[in-house]
Formats: sequence, structure tokens, C-alpha cells
Amino acid sequence: MAHVKLSSSEGSAEILPLGGERLLIGRSRDCDLVLPDVLLSRRHAELYRTARGWLVRDLGSMNGTRVNGERIESERVLFDGDVVAVAGWRLAYFEAEAEKDDAFRTDHEARIHDITSLATKSGLDLGDLTRQGRLLGVLTRAAGAIVTSTSADGLLDTLLTHLLDAIPAQRAAVALLENDPPVPMVVAARPGEGAAPATIDRGVAQRVLGGRSALLAPRVPAEDDTVRAVICAPLWFTGPGEGSDRVVGLVYLDAPAEPTPFATEHLGLVSAVVNLAASRLESVRLRQETAEKRRLEEDLRGAARIQASLLPEEEPSIEGWDIGGSSQVCSAVGADYYDFTVERGELLLAIGDVAGKGLAAALLMAALRAAVRALWAEEETLPRLTERINENLLQTLPPNRYATLVLARLQPATGELRYVNAGHSAPVLVRADGRAERLEQGGTILGALPGIAWEEGRATLAPGDTLVGLSDGVVEAPGGGLTAEGVADEVGRTGGRGASEVLAALQSAADAALDRHRNDDDHTFVVLRRL
Repeated sequence: MAHVKLSSSEGSAEILPLGGERLLIGRSRDCDLVLPDVLLSRRHAELYRTARGWLVRDLGSMNGTRVNGERIESERVLFDGDVVAVAGWRLAYFEAEAEKDDAFRTDHEARIHDITSLATKSGLDLGDLTRQGRLLGVLTRAAGAIVTSTSADGLLDTLLTHLLDAIPAQRAAVALLENDPPVPMVVAARPGEGAAPATIDRGVAQRVLGGRSALLAPRVPAEDDTVRAVICAPLWFTGPGEGSDRVVGLVYLDAPAEPTPFATEHLGLVSAVVNLAASRLESVRLRQETAEKRRLEEDLRGAARIQASLLPEEEPSIEGWDIGGSSQVCSAVGADYYDFTVERGELLLAIGDVAGKGLAAALLMAALRAAVRALWAEEETLPRLTERINENLLQTLPPNRYATLVLARLQPATGELRYVNAGHSAPVLVRADGRAERLEQGGTILGALPGIAWEEGRATLAPGDTLVGLSDGVVEAPGGGLTAEGVADEVGRTGGRGASEVLAALQSAADAALDRHRNDDDHTFVVLRRL
């Protein structure tokens, strides 16, 4: 049975027989071999058996896995005597069975607990104890300050303050990855002496990001033509899911290179503090995102209430006519619009839509409504009113937006209907005998081009006729929507019932016709029935 000899620079060796199929190494409790080392990733590396023998694979660790001193990128076959190094630990691989394995045994079913005994070094002198005590104190103070930080800016400032107190560095900075492709951009900096760093050396950043490990470089040219010693460590976010670990930034410290101020223990201390800060930064970010989401949801609820108030509160009451309208939005707010009122004995009717969805489209819908309301009662022809509405929208809508609109006037006594269709889904006039006519006369969309003219269309509603205005979300969908014939069928099924019954039947038919696409867009209907 093959085995490995586990050792660290701080203590004696132990024997681990490789009796199972896999040995997962890291500092997470779900690993087979749990090692108490802040330089280890949660799931750092694994040894596993194949037909070719035992292989070692790095699991995307921050500080890397080395075999015989050479860092591996993915996996490598192990040969007798190879030494696998992870952080401060070494695993010497031997193909033969260990001479003594009763000191430390495991198999595939048994888990290896923390190897804390190997971190105990005999013969420590007073200087070692004093230095370790100081580093422990730094870690304790930094941890206490970092975990109590409640904002990202405050956390980064606290991180840099404690690092400059603990490390003989002259300057410190934090850079986060921004843009596409990602580039480290300095978001916080502290000068111990002189000016704070405005950038991070490109070569240093590439080494740290490419290797996903902390770096101590004794001599790096700086932007002020000096040579500096540099410590740089990655900000490493660790999530619960597979593949969620990612580097999001860098922490950088430097000082004059002569004499070299940094030691290996400083690199370990920086890595430990940065790992803690990265975890806390992720928690703060998630909390801020949650708060922002709640605020946005409340804003949307408020916008929805305001938008609902823009639609008619009640239908006009006109003898011999039944009128109704409804709008069903696909999100919190919608881009559809309908309106009607009575002026000088005429019924004024509008149904429209603004291109797009969401809050921006809802705001532009309010602009469309305001433009119509400001003009539609004036004693001008409908084509001229449409031109003036277009002029208004050209000043309101951004270049990539437009609106569609049906604007109509009805003489209730005679049933005469005058209308302009500006690029909107054609209203359907369903005759008493079931025939369907589409009201398409008019012209192009609104808010796109200046100097456009529209034509007026005319129709007459006889007793028993029903006019149905509808939005493009009802008729345009992948796989089809509600057709003019479908509208006529639903109106016919309702018999002589009122507008509210027709609206309910039309919405039900639209849901069935659109199927799984019924929530892709807003659904708006206006029903005008002559009794």
C-alpha cells in the first residue's frame, strides 16, 4: 500500500497510508486531511488513484501546489519519492507500504482530523515566541476591527491601517478588478510616508492574478523611478458552491528596497489578514445588495401605484353604450396606456404603448399620456393633433425609443367613429353578425421622425357592434397571439353581455393563445360596445 509522509517546517513527520481512492487536502472541515494553515485554500488539492497510479491535482488554490518545487497547473502523476508541497506542508509520496503506520492511520471511510500536533516546534527560543506572540496580537486586533466594519470603504481603510501598523511598509493600497477585461483599479490607498500609490505595477499584478497566490518581490521598479520591495496578495472571495471562488482584487504594500524590509512571515501575515478582509468584504457587499434590492422593490411598488393612478378610475357613462378597459403588466410597472373621457358630447378614446419594458418605459408612458391629455380636447382634426403629439414626444423620448397610439373620437348619437392609428396594433371592429374589421388607417409611429403626416380613418358602429382596442403584447408573440378572428369569436361567445364580461373573455383567450409567453409583455384591452 502506497503512503505519504506528512511534515511541516514547524514539527515532526507523520505517516499516512493511502488506503482509499482519494485524499482531499485543505482547511475546510469537509476535507479528508484538514491542515491548520491560513495559506491553504478551503479545498486546496487532492491525491487520487487511477489506472496510471496516484496523481496529485491542484483545485484552483490561491497559493498553489508544488511537486518537487515546481508549481503544477492542474494535475501530475506521482512517482516514488516525489514531494508535494502545499503552503507550509510537505507530503512525500512512497509507493511501498510504510514500515510503521500505527502512529497515524486512515482509510477511505475514516476522516483525518486537524494535524495540529505537527505545528508544534520543539526548542523555540525566546525571540521566536516573542515574534509569534506579536503576530498573533496583530491578527487578533485586525480581525476584531475588520469583522465590525459595516461599510466597504470603512473596511478597506481599516485593513490598510492595520497592515501598515503590522508590516514595515511605507505605502499600501487596495485595487479591485473592474471593466472587461478586468483591470486592477486602486480604490483605497494609505501613505505611511510620501504619496499614496496611484497604480499597481502591471507585472506584479499579473503574477499575483495569474498565479492566484501572494507575492514577495524584493526589487520592483516604481512609478517615481525608485526601486521598492513589494508584498502583494489577492483578495479572494470564497463562496459555498462549486466554482464560486474568485479573485476580485489585490492588496499591495511597498517600501524602499534597500535594506529589504520584508520577511516571509510578513507575507503569511498579509495573506491571513487579506483572506479575513475578503470574506468580510463579501458579507458587506451582499448586505448592501440586499438593502439596495429592498429599496428598489419599494420604489417599484411606489411607481406601480402612481402608474395605476394614471389609468381611468372609472368608465364614462353614455346612454346606449357600454365601455371598459383593463391593463395587465408583465412586471411591476408597464409601458401600455389607455384613456377615455367625454368632451362636448364626444367620447375621446386613446390606447398606446411605449417601446421597451421596465421603469424607463413606464416613465415614458406617463409622458405619452401627458402629451395626449394636453391636446386631445382641442378642436383640431385628429391628424393635426397626432402631429402635435409627435412634436411633443420628439422632445421627450430618447433617440432609441418610440411610441404607438390609436386616437379616436366617437359621436354617441350616430355611432360615427373617427380615428388615427399611429403604428399601433389595429383595433378590431366586430359587427353584430360576427364579421371582424381592422382599423388600420393612420401612419407611422410617434417620437421617431419630425414632419410626418397621418391620415384619418372612419367607421360607424351600429347597434350590436363592438370595438376592441388591444396592445401588441396580445397579438405579437413567438408562436402567435390573439388574431382578429379570435377577438371576434370571443366577443360572439359573450352574447349581449357587458364590456366587463368581454374584457374577461379576451384576457382569458389571450393567455391561452400566448401560452408560456403570456408574461413576456403587457396586455391591454379597451372595449366599446353599442347596445
